[in-house]
Amino acid sequence: MRIRVGLENTIENGSVAWVLDHPGVTARGRDGSEALMRVPQALVAYQGWLAKHTQDSWLADLGDFDVRMVELLDRCVAKDAPCNWFTDDQRPLDPRELQQGRQVLAWQRANLLQMAGSFTPSELARVVEGEAFTLQSVLEGIAEAEQWLVEAAGLTGDADQSADVFTQLKLVRDRLTRCLIDWPAEEAVREREVEPWSARKLLRRAIREERERMEDLLRLMNYF
Repeated sequence: MRIRVGLENTIENGSVAWVLDHPGVTARGRDGSEALMRVPQALVAYQGWLAKHTQDSWLADLGDFDVRMVELLDRCVAKDAPCNWFTDDQRPLDPRELQQGRQVLAWQRANLLQMAGSFTPSELARVVEGEAFTLQSVLEGIAEAEQWLVEAAGLTGDADQSADVFTQLKLVRDRLTRCLIDWPAEEAVREREVEPWSARKLLRRAIREERERMEDLLRLMNYF
């Protein structure tokens, strides 16, 4: 199996390798070479994660695979150059990919709620010495990041800041899901200021944003 990878060197403190045909798979490294070297481990871990959530995993027969970098996003050379856009992002999501993406988002969110749902409000707000964030602020950060994504992609609608954080998470996820489902086929790419957006890009960014913040959540949970 050929695994197509897009390598992004435009982020701070390292590089990210995106497995283009599986939006839930990324590998991070101090540089591009390290990120690419970590792709096989990330892919196998993703295969195991899928197996825990469904008997119909689309990576059940992964077998041998060959990792190939097919696209590179390097440091922006012009002020108005889009830095977060792969040519591959312009491909519309087909129904199978959309369904799989929605499943990954749903399973990942269920994992998040299972992790955080057992804590009391006082525990969520507890400040841990030496840590910049609380459990509450990490959850709020997930909701805010997702709200930013749907707005950047062109969907209007303000977040309800008066609602509790779990309600905020649900509301913004509903917006994200609706945005993916209703993305117009005739407008596969939306030019938003200097950064283009597509349903494919929105999906891969949303999965990764939540997954990275879940790592912060797991670290903080070790103090309880």
